[in-house]
This record gives sequence, C-alpha cells and structure tokens, in this order.
Amino acid sequence: MAEAMPPSEPQARTLREVQMGLERFLTHALNREGLPRTVVVRGVYRDCGGRPYGRFAYDRLEDAAEAAFDLKVPLALRPLLADGQEALLRVALDLAVVQGRVKANLEVLEVLGVRPPAASEEEVRLLRALGARERADVAGLLRNRLRQGQPPYLALVYGQSGIVNADVDRALGPRRAAYRLEENRVALSDPAALARALRALAERGPDAIAVVRGGGEGLGVFDHPALLAGVLGLGVPLLSAVGHEADHTLFDRAADLRLSTPTALGHWLGELAAEVEREQAQGDRLARLERRLAELEPLAEAGRRARLWRAWAVGASALALAALALALLALRP
Repeated sequence: MAEAMPPSEPQARTLREVQMGLERFLTHALNREGLPRTVVVRGVYRDCGGRPYGRFAYDRLEDAAEAAFDLKVPLALRPLLADGQEALLRVALDLAVVQGRVKANLEVLEVLGVRPPAASEEEVRLLRALGARERADVAGLLRNRLRQGQPPYLALVYGQSGIVNADVDRALGPRRAAYRLEENRVALSDPAALARALRALAERGPDAIAVVRGGGEGLGVFDHPALLAGVLGLGVPLLSAVGHEADHTLFDRAADLRLSTPTALGHWLGELAAEVEREQAQGDRLARLERRLAELEPLAEAGRRARLWRAWAVGASALALAALALALLALRP
C-alpha cells in the first residue's frame, strides 16, 4: 500500500514582499483617485534639529489646523528655509510602510517662497497677555531664601542630549552648593511636550524653573503658541536662558527673567549667592564691633566718672584757696 503524501505547505511570502505589495497597492489607489504625486503646499516649516541622514534632513511642515507631515528636505535646499516661517513648497508625496504602518512623507522638490507667518487671533491674544502679565521678582525671592540659610530650589530644564549643563555648572563654580538644583531632561523640540513638562514641574513646588538651551537651529519652538499658552499662569517664577545673546524669542517675554545664555544664568546665580555672602560677612563684622563696644562701655563709664571726680576736686581746691585768700585780706589792719 502506497504511503499518503503529506499535505503540501501553503506558499508563504516574506514580510518584505508583503510590504512591497502594500506599497504598490497604495500607489495604484492614489493614481486611481487622481491625487497627483507632486503638489504645491503651504505650511509652517519646523526645523526639528536632527542630524542629516544621507543627502536629506528630516523636519516637519504643519498648519493652523494642526495637520502635520514629516518633511524630507534636501540639504541643498535647507538653507532657504527658516524655522517658524511660512513656506510655499513643491513636494512629492512619498508613501511607505514602516513597521506595519502606512507613513506619508513630503519630499521637498523646490522652495517657491518663504515669509513670516501671519499672526492668528490666538497668537495676538497670547502676545497681549504676555505684555500685560506682571513679572515676579525672581532675584528678590532667591535672595531672601539665601539670607534665611535655605538653599533655593531650582528646577533646571535641559534638552535630552544637551550639554549646556556643564556651562551652567562651570559659571556657578563653588557657589553651586548654595542652591538645590534639580536637572530635568525634556524634548525641547516639541512645544506641547515642553509646556506639559513645565506644568508638571511647577506642581513639585520649586522656587523657580529655568529653561536652558544653547543657540543654533530649532529656536522657533520657543515662539510656538502651544508653549506660550502652556506657561501663562504657571504659578512658579520662570527663567529663560535660551540661545545666544543675540537670540530673542517670545518665550523670553513669557518668562519672569531672561538670561542671555546658559553661562549668563550660571554667573547670575553665582553673583546672587556671592552678594548674600558679602552681606552676611559685613553683618558679622558689625556684630563683632557692637559686642566689643558693649565690652568697652563699662570702662568708658568709669573713665568719665574719674574725670568728673578730678574736675570736682580741682574746683573745690580752687574755691578753698579763694576763701582763704579772702580771709587773710580781712585780717589785715
């Protein structure tokens, strides 16, 4: 009797074959729907600050309706774009399946124009609110803590891979011990995430929060309405130490105090502690002088009494002599 043949295995495809088939299907669907693969789009360019990969940088394009696409920018065209500006771009729609998910990117083919984005009603409202808010006296608050011998509690916010914490520490020097400094690492490229992180830090009750970042690309995050709206009414004094000295952002206006660079923040904190140290040293000297004067007071009082006694004795002697002279004159015939 012949042995039964084992059932044949179904033909299996590799995951790469499935991925390529899905991409072909999506491309065919786009062509069938008549959506052109090359389009002109308008949106706000966001420099994500990442390292280029090959001949491209990978940034984002977004609009007021909160729609956003990853943007594949040729390095030759990137200098034509500026973070936070409205860009008119000719792009190619690039579809891919990444880890089982469909991902659509826009590849920049041509930069047709750039301009600063027009302020929306929400942005105008935020700017007015920033101009009207009352600033906290951060220096006075920290100075009082130091005078009371209580190390001020500062929450320092750095980028996830930033190294400017070394600049702050170097500028502070030995006076770092005067403060309770808490370092927090946050994605500074995402304005909404940064705003959420600042609100979460405020709930811990620090004396102040300082956002610290060096200069370079990607500072447009600090002009983003999502960040500005998130820090209004934070309830904790806010310091901005963002960029280089020549850089200015709307976040600076939202902060209670702006320090021009991370190094300037370190110097400012160090000088504040040194100022209180000098005050306390001068107060100690005055206290020692007062104690010494108090010790010398009894001696000075005794000296005054001795001088009064001598003056009285001299005066009494002079009166006695005068009386004797008058008596002798009276006895003369």
